[in-house]
Amino acid sequence: MYPRLCCNVLKIHAGKIGMSAKVLAQTALDIALEFTKQTHITAKGYSEIKALNPVVTSAMRDCVEELNVAVQMLQKSKVELGMVIEGSTSGLHVSNVQTWVSAALTNLNTCKDGFVDHNLNGTVEKITARKIVKAAHLTSNALALINLCVSTKVTLP
Repeated sequence: MYPRLCCNVLKIHAGKIGMSAKVLAQTALDIALEFTKQTHITAKGYSEIKALNPVVTSAMRDCVEELNVAVQMLQKSKVELGMVIEGSTSGLHVSNVQTWVSAALTNLNTCKDGFVDHNLNGTVEKITARKIVKAAHLTSNALALINLCVSTKVTLP
């Protein structure tokens, strides 16, 4: 969905990825997870700023919860994808990864929508929203690469 972002973040890992679909999918998921973790840390810090108005604080705290769940889903996906990569060919592992990455994407979009729904456009909200959008785009790209591997019958193990 976001080819420029996909190429930009993955090209520095090209040597490691080589021609391996499994390493490509894992690397994309790793990048999405790490960026989402950093976004969670940033949002959590902003949510503790006492000078924010109550609507922003409420939206930020809701977002922190959504981001926390997204991080958990991506972490579970990383572990599950590792099981597939280590040799298990069970479709259940791949299905779990697809479900959890999709759930993480939903959480990221819910977080972003909380800012839009309340028309929050101050500096803190803009910075956070940009990070959330990037995290969602990275997660979407990871899911697309995982789905591509599955739909084209490229073997992950």
